[in-house]
Amino acid sequence: SKTAPNGSWHKLERGEVSLDAGWFQAFNRDLRDPKKWGDFWTLAMTKEGKEVGEIPPIPEVDGEWMFWDMMSTARAPDPWMWPAVQNLKASGRYIVAALSNTIIFPPDHPYGQPAKSSIRRSFDIFISSAHVGLRKPDPRIYELALQEVKKYAKEHAATKGKGLGWADGITPDDVVFLD
Repeated sequence: SKTAPNGSWHKLERGEVSLDAGWFQAFNRDLRDPKKWGDFWTLAMTKEGKEVGEIPPIPEVDGEWMFWDMMSTARAPDPWMWPAVQNLKASGRYIVAALSNTIIFPPDHPYGQPAKSSIRRSFDIFISSAHVGLRKPDPRIYELALQEVKKYAKEHAATKGKGLGWADGITPDDVVFLD
């Protein structure tokens, strides 16, 4: 995201473009862009504390295949986070919110259909980047999430939040962000 904050993937996650043949063409262009590749390589080597050296050739990547492979893998709940979310929700002591960089699948695609046991039902609040037009790491999406959590706390202070101090809302110091 540091090398292309307005690349095709970012636009998709902000809901600015549709997931269609045109998007895959743009995504493949991004993957083959020499400047973006060089920026990515330099950042990756720097992060690893390695010498950047000569930038290798751009790898041959089929963006459409890679995208669908990533999406199929992402369908399974994370084996560490999913039990944590379930336990936090089951405790009844917390507002459980999700803030996710997401995409909108075509309505006729199986991934665009709501799952019978939707993961989203495990959250009191679910903020989808593609639906709100913002994506992480934009500070505005975190501000939106905090506003939604505050609103939820105030609306549920007398019921779910009874005795938990939600009447005045939630402050940033009350939030734990798991990623």
